[in-house]
Amino acid sequence: MKTEIQTGADRIQLCQLIEHMHFAMFTTTNENGELISRPMAPLEMASDGSIWFFSDVQSSKVNQLQRLNLAFTDADRGTYVSICGHGEVHTDQARIKRLWTPA
Repeated sequence: MKTEIQTGADRIQLCQLIEHMHFAMFTTTNENGELISRPMAPLEMASDGSIWFFSDVQSSKVNQLQRLNLAFTDADRGTYVSICGHGEVHTDQARIKRLWTPA
């Protein structure tokens, strides 16, 4: 994951914990309140602490971003991180081009 310089001790620590982790379990709730989890690859932690992912805008998850949880795991280092928050859909073509990878 690409990372930008973070400010604030909490965001710096979070960045150090997750910057080498390539996948997160991305959990949302559907219209029935059921938890739905799927693995996703974080692409960047921006300087404001936002974590960026790519997704198909037609995916059901883009309608489930009001409450979400990201769970990162590095069992080899004994590091487990859980972050709750909300998501937003952005279609900034410059950011998409900058973060795009064939994977």
